[in-house]
Amino acid sequence: MARTYARVKVDIWHDDDFRRLSSAAQHLYFTLLTDPDLSYCGIADWRPKRMAGRAGAWMADAVEIAACELLEKHMVIVCEDTEEALVRSFLRHDGVLQNAKLAVSAANAIGSIASNDLRGIVVHELKRLKKENPEWTAWKVDSINKVLTREAINAKQIDPFGPDFAPRLGDIWAKPGMPFGPDSGSGLDDA
Repeated sequence: MARTYARVKVDIWHDDDFRRLSSAAQHLYFTLLTDPDLSYCGIADWRPKRMAGRAGAWMADAVEIAACELLEKHMVIVCEDTEEALVRSFLRHDGVLQNAKLAVSAANAIGSIASNDLRGIVVHELKRLKKENPEWTAWKVDSINKVLTREAINAKQIDPFGPDFAPRLGDIWAKPGMPFGPDSGSGLDDA
């Protein structure tokens, strides 16, 4: 069952981290969030060259540079080895887990994640959501409860530019003269 719409809450504009992103990073976030192939657990293909074709004069390097900002904030996690990107807060905001049928679709999508690390991050997010929202329908779905028994990985405790995640993006991030980054004075924090 393919997704036919993307839910974007207008309170995204109340998020200080999101507002501090460059327009390019915000554009990339919305591009990933509205990707027709984004799975019910928030996984999209990570193919910067193909993604660049979605806007006039957008180049793959510009996509990767914008991704660095999203990676720094752990809003998106990229595994280049499996060519997957995770929109980390997708399950929190899309409403998938408040519908039993969609929760089954999400559980199936989790099983299709090629990256073990990204799957672990999704499990961690599910565990957080269960604790915060025990009334959601998803927790009555057997396949979601099976997913909850899997190993969890906290995305905020990994280096999104480390050897397991986005090695090429780490190279781009480290280039001198980047308009953002750990030493740029951009105002982006490590929250």
